[in-house]
Amino acid sequence: MGLVIPNNIDIKSVHVVGSNDYYKLTYKTPYVNVSGLILELKNISIKPYSFYYKLIIGDEGSIDLLKRIETYLNSKVPNYKYALRYNNSEYYITIKRTDNTTSIISKQCDKSSIHINLLKVIRCAFHSCLIIYIL
Repeated sequence: MGLVIPNNIDIKSVHVVGSNDYYKLTYKTPYVNVSGLILELKNISIKPYSFYYKLIIGDEGSIDLLKRIETYLNSKVPNYKYALRYNNSEYYITIKRTDNTTSIISKQCDKSSIHINLLKVIRCAFHSCLIIYIL
């Protein structure tokens, strides 16, 4: 399966389409429509914990892009809960630890970048959460 990874993300091309259970993210240009937003996070380090992986992002460009995307999602999705967090002088996102994510991350252990897909935002009782897949 091939992946379409845009070199430069234009926030104006990101579209949020709502349904009863979730908001679907699409990236539309005059030439292609992509389901979800595939991003390359650079200069990352991965810390494993019992139930999740902490992906610490050291690249300012990746941090800025995620901030812009999440600010946009916050303006479109009610009660949006940010996935990008900041604590102890580091920006990070967390990924649920499953057999699948463990397998993918074990293949990435010698690389300093990782690809993620921001596919949809799930509506929960009190907030809406971004679903992130590791590729």
